[in-house]
Amino acid sequence: SMYGVEGGRRGAGSIRDAELPASDPSRHFVADQERRVRAALAALPPQTGEGAFVYASRCLGALLPMAPPDFLHRADSLPGPRPLRMLSLCAGAARVEEQILRSCREPVHLTLLDATRELVQRAADRLQSFASPHTVDCLVGDVNLGLPGDGSYDVILCVSALHHVADLERVLADCNARLSDHGEFWSIGEQIGRNGNRLWPEALAAANAAFARLPARLRRNVHTGATDESISDADYSAGCFEGIRSEELETLLEQHFVAVQTYKRNAFLWRLVDATYGDNFGLQDAGDLGHLHDLIVAELVHWAAGGRSTEQHSIYRKKTVR
Repeated sequence: SMYGVEGGRRGAGSIRDAELPASDPSRHFVADQERRVRAALAALPPQTGEGAFVYASRCLGALLPMAPPDFLHRADSLPGPRPLRMLSLCAGAARVEEQILRSCREPVHLTLLDATRELVQRAADRLQSFASPHTVDCLVGDVNLGLPGDGSYDVILCVSALHHVADLERVLADCNARLSDHGEFWSIGEQIGRNGNRLWPEALAAANAAFARLPARLRRNVHTGATDESISDADYSAGCFEGIRSEELETLLEQHFVAVQTYKRNAFLWRLVDATYGDNFGLQDAGDLGHLHDLIVAELVHWAAGGRSTEQHSIYRKKTVR
């Protein structure tokens, strides 16, 4: 009935012209967002030993109007038989996977897969001391060529590595096929910006505008020793597969799985407080803290006004018919 058109006489109701605003409401919105962020930051002082990157990330987490997935709690509370069967793709040294195991009270059988033997060996050496009830298999292999084992998994996860994968269609299709009927795919700390670890054009412009307002000492590039006038927009995908297909990740993940919880943030802030510039800030100095607050304000106002994120943490479930 919502889309049907039924016959009948037209009513004699009255109409009038809409009263449109005389001023641009988006300008008032931006000003209101800035006031909100500054008021909130005043109640969020840095913690002892906290650097610019960690502090800025904590502020984003506190001020965004959504909660990130609690992967540690979810791993410990997923229903189904035990041991929980987990597969980590492109696992590297498996630092996050170690945290997940330590949070689980019930048995987990974790399979780690990475193409770099040295990293897999590092993970094996560190995790071999894990006491019962958990078990860990450490495998060397290329995810682009298929997934290990002949069974199904309750959880398949990938920590900050899908943006290095070339054959995303095959890898994601294989993951969905290899999940159990109640299985989930976890994308943790994924890069969803432009290919090559670049920012979206609007974000780059906003980042450079905020960066230009910093004093020279906070724009010192630790790698070159020079004072930068703007941040780099170099494309790193050609040389090292960094963000080789980042721009397609959001669409492909939703094409192959059903979204349960998606948390996206960080349009550009990370680029201004990462290892290149982050150590320039002394958070015990009121001036430096004020400049960092300005960057956080610029990030959140840009995000609230429609800016695209570059960081994603998401939970998906298997895409299958009932």
